[in-house]
Amino acid sequence: MRFSTLLILSLSAFLTVTCGTSFALSKWYWGYAVVPPSLPDDLGRVLSVESLTRERFAPVVLRGLGELGLPEALPAVDPILQAAIEKELRASPLFDRGEPPYLESSQTLPQRMIATFTMTTGARRAYATFVAGPVANDHYAQHELLFTLDGPRPRLLHHERFYFDFAGIEGFEGPLIVLMAPFVIADFLRN
Repeated sequence: MRFSTLLILSLSAFLTVTCGTSFALSKWYWGYAVVPPSLPDDLGRVLSVESLTRERFAPVVLRGLGELGLPEALPAVDPILQAAIEKELRASPLFDRGEPPYLESSQTLPQRMIATFTMTTGARRAYATFVAGPVANDHYAQHELLFTLDGPRPRLLHHERFYFDFAGIEGFEGPLIVLMAPFVIADFLRN
């Protein structure tokens, strides 16, 4: 076998193993391999947004409803509905309780957004996204939930949880760092 062929096969195997490892570690630590999970396609069939509550919600973590073109002036979500949605979130097995010494801070929900809307089918839905306090050092959980409002109380249809780290490198999310690792390691080994 020629040296160039062996070199190409070795490099391909190295990149495959390191990228696969990076994807697996990213999925384990942040909850996704490269891109945060998306909500069900139901959001694409929204007829009108009825109410919106936004509290300290940074645009960098606002996903899901960005394509809907939300009007600026909407009534706030009913506080009783908001409390019921938060109760559902806290009761969910996906709600991360944090680890010591972050048990108390992980229970706070300093950033939240809840919107209610009507689908083209006439069904009423609520979309909620919450960023919890830190669950570990510089490690935050974000929850995205979709509810049906067609019954006496909101019923959870879909819940996604993923994590992001915020430690001074703004906009440089963990999975991007993990994806770059094989190339940094290869460059380090080359030199």
